[in-house]
Amino acid sequence: MSQPPLTPSYLRSLPSIRQRSSLVYSLAAQGKLQHFTLHEDKLDTVVDYCIRVIKRDYGEDYEKIPGHSRWRHFVTPQRGDLLGGVIEGWEGEKVGKREVARRLVDLFVVSVLLDAGAGPTWKYLYEPTGEYIGRSEGLAVASLDMFLSGAFSSSSSPNSTTSSPNSSGTNTDKELRVDSIALKNLTTQTIRQGLQGETMTGLEGRSGLLIRLGEALEARPEVFKDPQGVFRPGNMVDYLYPDSTNETQTSTGTGPTGSAAKKIQVGKLWEVVMDGFGPIWPASPERTTLEGVSLGDAWKCAVLAKEEPEVGDAAGIVPFHKLSQWMTYSLMEPLQKILGVEIEGVEQMTGLPEYRNGGLLLDLGFLVLKNNKFGEWHRSAKYDTPPSTPSERWTPRETVDSQTVIEWRALTVIALDKIAQRIREKLNAPDLSTAQVLEAATWKAGREVAKELREGGGPPIEIISDGTVF
Repeated sequence: MSQPPLTPSYLRSLPSIRQRSSLVYSLAAQGKLQHFTLHEDKLDTVVDYCIRVIKRDYGEDYEKIPGHSRWRHFVTPQRGDLLGGVIEGWEGEKVGKREVARRLVDLFVVSVLLDAGAGPTWKYLYEPTGEYIGRSEGLAVASLDMFLSGAFSSSSSPNSTTSSPNSSGTNTDKELRVDSIALKNLTTQTIRQGLQGETMTGLEGRSGLLIRLGEALEARPEVFKDPQGVFRPGNMVDYLYPDSTNETQTSTGTGPTGSAAKKIQVGKLWEVVMDGFGPIWPASPERTTLEGVSLGDAWKCAVLAKEEPEVGDAAGIVPFHKLSQWMTYSLMEPLQKILGVEIEGVEQMTGLPEYRNGGLLLDLGFLVLKNNKFGEWHRSAKYDTPPSTPSERWTPRETVDSQTVIEWRALTVIALDKIAQRIREKLNAPDLSTAQVLEAATWKAGREVAKELREGGGPPIEIISDGTVF
């Protein structure tokens, strides 16, 4: 199969994710993978499960399905829309829609970077309701509380009064931000305290990401520096959307006064995410580099490498850029909702190759692990506690750079395309986006089927992570 030259630039691009994963999927269809067999006859089993979840939650009103983004984790039946209350408070400060968008971008960037797997036992105490919240929702609420307390702002003071959806009071626009100085001064203990993270996995990895984020912001002043000399993620709003006319628009309406909604190509936002935030990803022997360039969330698939020896050091590299795609999906929404910006070319993005989407495929039999010495589980995996009998089910644990996980993630990317297309056909909903399918179907269905099959609802394969991939 012809493909573009496997340069670092290409392997950091959006098209490379789908194109390279499709090569792994093709090898699976030929029965050539080391760790998985592909059972495409189970596609409708997965799709029908997803459709039941969609219809239960949305009926046939598919247009109301929101996109998959960090915003969703701030909205629950128990707590309502936490961001809705915050945005109303910010608008009351008369800071303008553009500053509201900057603040949301600030919040979402740090919140996404904190949103790696927290482990099955971690939970965050949300004091207004007294509930303990785990996983992504808990991390979202924790990050919001830290943001509102000024934890990521160098201009905050211990005596400042913070605003939140559950308290009165005001905060200055300088305090409600994320800036490079505060990020570079963060410590693991600060993150542990803010996230109530005594039982959390990957705290050092998360802290390192945020510290390096501060450095990355200062390395791209044309994107992240404002006229006051402050480096913050939210300043990308002005880089992406430079129109500075008087802004009186509504959060759901048009762009600046008298103009239609501005169009931004997804590639421009992707460039900010990949190049602007690229330096934050940690260098390690496990991470893939090519021509001296760290590729981030990209890994060598051994089976694919054997198929393309002619490409040299790039043979077998499969990029996923999961957190970068999650970041991009999440940053779209403030631009769209607050400033009325239209993002074009979003179809270039893929479903997210993470354990909820991938777990759905394993749990419903679309993918099956080979070498089944212990029932349905993978023979050569690493385990915390051996089973008492060989027939007892137990969950394998794999590192992110293991061939099992690399194959699993590549297959997930392409399977999500197939699932989304089949859902569109069965629902007669051709305009249903991948982001909507992720939100209303695969991610949610993956979580629900995991709860049906395993106590605690963990994934079928536990990922040993440093907090910077999943």
